Amino acid sequence: MEMSQGGSMKMVSLIALSCAGIWLILHGLWMWLPLR
Repeated sequence: MEMSQGGSMKMVSLIALSCAGIWLILHGLWMWLPLR
């Protein structure tokens, strides 16, 4: 199965966004934990 260029780009952007979101959440927790 061959994906269209637009579909593959959308998948890459979604994966990048999810990775960035997870990293931000983990970083936020890491910064907040010592303050509590």
